[in-house]
Amino acid sequence: GGALVWKAQFRGMDVAACEYSARSEEEMRRMEQEGTALQRSAHPNVVRFFGICYSRERGLAWNLLELSHLYTLQAYIHDRRHQAVYCLRPKSTRASLALQVVHAVNYLHTLEDIVIIHGEIRSSSALLFSKDLVKLCNFSHCRLYRSEEVPKEAVISDVRDLVLLVGEIFSRRVFDRLEEVYVQGGIPRQVVIGMRRAMGSGSLEELCAALETAMEETSGGSGVGGFTVGEGRDRRSPVYEANSSLHFASATSSSDSSSLRGFDLENSSTGK
Repeated sequence: GGALVWKAQFRGMDVAACEYSARSEEEMRRMEQEGTALQRSAHPNVVRFFGICYSRERGLAWNLLELSHLYTLQAYIHDRRHQAVYCLRPKSTRASLALQVVHAVNYLHTLEDIVIIHGEIRSSSALLFSKDLVKLCNFSHCRLYRSEEVPKEAVISDVRDLVLLVGEIFSRRVFDRLEEVYVQGGIPRQVVIGMRRAMGSGSLEELCAALETAMEETSGGSGVGGFTVGEGRDRRSPVYEANSSLHFASATSSSDSSSLRGFDLENSSTGK
């Protein structure tokens, strides 16, 4: 999303408000891409989109998204505050987290009419909603294509980033090259085979199956059941003026390292 993400309340509901400058054509383009992609998505491992809010007076706009009260997958794996917990989790948890991200990307790549290429698949683009539930976010660099016009190189680029992320989830190492992932110890052999086949075909079905097998084997056969996937929403985004009870409680940068004092736009004046 935007460089600044506010924790906000909108109509009595906690949301994440991703801030963009309404005076920047580039930021407005990215905001529109994110909103358009998310309003077409309805998957348990993709963050929910609630609409757009804007303030003409301040020249700012926000995408209103589902709020996580935890942190990014990147922080869970690598941050000193959380990595001890991550290391103690069973191997089946790592397989499950990887599978959830792969399911999300597979869903985006196989939508019937408009295919979504995420373009920014990494551990910082996935949010934890519990220690066992992860959702893909950060769609501001995505691209939308008609299903019959998707460039193969765009699909493979997304798959490559996804394979690197799966390797990171299993090994707690950040990879730049596929060859490093393929020879990394600790990644189940069937998962590596699934990675190679995904890179060759662009399809994620075999990687999904390999991760399901790995999860069942490392959890003693008590794998997670199938996901229920809703129908994609293809409707116009709700758009709200900033005086529609949008209250900002706190804000963090995209690196989760800074805080700002919030402000209340509930009674702000906006031109018509």
